[in-house]
Amino acid sequence: MRTPLWEKIYRSLVEDIQRGRYPVGSVLPTESEIIDAFGVSRHTARRAYAELVSLGYVRRTPHVGSQVINTGHLPNFYYEVESFSNLDPYHNLQPREILAQSHFLYAPREGEDLPFAENEPVWRIDFARFGRQPYEVLGLTTAWMPSEYERFLDTIRAEPTVPLINLLCRLRNDACQTIDQSVRAKIGGDEAPRTRWEKCPKCQARIRTEKLKADKNHTAEDRLQSYCMTRIEKLLNSKGRQIIGWDEILEGDVAPNATVMSWRGSAGGIKAAQLGHDVIMTPNDYCYFDYYQSEDTRHEPFAIGGFVPLEKVYSLNPTASLTEEQAKHILGTQANLWTEYIPTSEQVEYMVLPRMAALAEVQWTQLEKKDYTNFTTRLAGLIGLYRRDGLNYREPFRQQADSTATEKK
Repeated sequence: MRTPLWEKIYRSLVEDIQRGRYPVGSVLPTESEIIDAFGVSRHTARRAYAELVSLGYVRRTPHVGSQVINTGHLPNFYYEVESFSNLDPYHNLQPREILAQSHFLYAPREGEDLPFAENEPVWRIDFARFGRQPYEVLGLTTAWMPSEYERFLDTIRAEPTVPLINLLCRLRNDACQTIDQSVRAKIGGDEAPRTRWEKCPKCQARIRTEKLKADKNHTAEDRLQSYCMTRIEKLLNSKGRQIIGWDEILEGDVAPNATVMSWRGSAGGIKAAQLGHDVIMTPNDYCYFDYYQSEDTRHEPFAIGGFVPLEKVYSLNPTASLTEEQAKHILGTQANLWTEYIPTSEQVEYMVLPRMAALAEVQWTQLEKKDYTNFTTRLAGLIGLYRRDGLNYREPFRQQADSTATEKK
């Protein structure tokens, strides 16, 4: 059997990478150069590069090219690595940036398997790795460490390209044999109209086959949603993943280990937490940043509708009406920015800033310490940073003027 041309190109480039002609961080020849060198079509050249990307050798970045990120064979996407050295190229190219750190007494959560005793002092560090494009978040990581690791924090900040596990091994003069990690897969589960399922022959056949029955609280189609979610969850669990779904997955019997994202208000999240599910609070009436920031929309960029001003965002209480034990299931909050009506990155900045600052304070400030007046006073300093960095923020104190103007009318 003849070897396809794209495969010959792919194998040639892999050989060059593994022999050191193209080390980590270097850029491979352009598609045009490959076309000229091998006398092939652009489609063939792209197919070869696609294979390199899929197997983890290179990353394609606009205005940069095909950049080598690994010199050893990565057989496929996986959640176990052959050695920690496999991670080094990725860390070198995308240094971590610490987003938050906190020191507190550990309180175990249901389903959490961390090696800490209740009330043991611990450090939690949240960090991210960003790509080259604006708002390109490549990964978010939470690291938990014993309190005595505080002496390592300065080094962790000073060496952002060194994998955290490698740093800790070096600083402790120790070795790590295994890594356990939990990956959550977002499956959606929202906006599936039951009326369509009522008319769908295949849906109705599945309802009959699985003997899905309606009751006073749920239709048979609700049960079909639960059947789908549970089936997907079992598959993902078998691959080492946990599912996250929008609050529609509560309609019926929610999958046992699902994390729920509450977007249609807070009620779905409250219900899920009371049932023992982890929850991400993202209610549209507080956290949808594609909504207008003023009721006077004439002087605002065109948006999908709604009204979520800065003060409304700040007023969110993600654990309202929950007991202390139930509140432990609220993992945090999330802002959503759907971009059907947002054509530019400048408008993205305008819709996010400074509302994101308000939501950040909701996330990390204890309820009894929240103070909107104090927040707006401190916001002036943050606005100075927006101006310094040339960001297109919305003037936060325009809302007061907008409201006054509306009242005078």
